[in-house]
Amino acid sequence: MLANGAQPAQPPIVLPTL
Repeated sequence: MLANGAQPAQPPIVLPTL
């Protein structure tokens, strides 16, 4: 799942550093 890192269905949680 996290391997994608480019899914429009997922929330902006991929960039928690921000």
